[in-house]
Amino acid sequence: MLATGTDAEAGIQKFPHGIGGADDFVAMPLQCSTQWDGLGHIFDRGKAWNGRSAGQVVTADGGQVTGIETIAGKVAGRGVLLDVGRAIGADGELADGFPITTEHLDATIAAQGVSSAVGRGDIVVVRTGQLTRARRMGWGGYAGGPAPGLSFTTADGYMRLKSQQ
Repeated sequence: MLATGTDAEAGIQKFPHGIGGADDFVAMPLQCSTQWDGLGHIFDRGKAWNGRSAGQVVTADGGQVTGIETIAGKVAGRGVLLDVGRAIGADGELADGFPITTEHLDATIAAQGVSSAVGRGDIVVVRTGQLTRARRMGWGGYAGGPAPGLSFTTADGYMRLKSQQ
């Protein structure tokens, strides 16, 4: 929903003369790219990340707290692309459900060279090759199921290892 009756009641729609309305929007494909504002996509008993009220985090006007646009002017860092799909995968692609480990990241950095080493404050983008495969073969039955990506322990473990070096 882009606009709802609650938005009209609250007076947040900014239409002239007190007019309000409800509207919706559909964009496809859904959930097929990195979600910069991922912390605004899931709630637990009405609470969002960091204990915030879900109703304050995402409204019909969009993400109010966790979207990348809320910090765009405050983030600076060196971008590092780790092409794990090319370094580890067959034909430059990782299989669906492939868990990327610390060892895979280190092997990718070794293959790409010293300029790919990850340090404190770096903004890391990991390429898996899934989009390449989907463009070639189509999305098929994929609807948010198994996808290649960082294992649950990799990001935290990797940064902890790097901070000790």
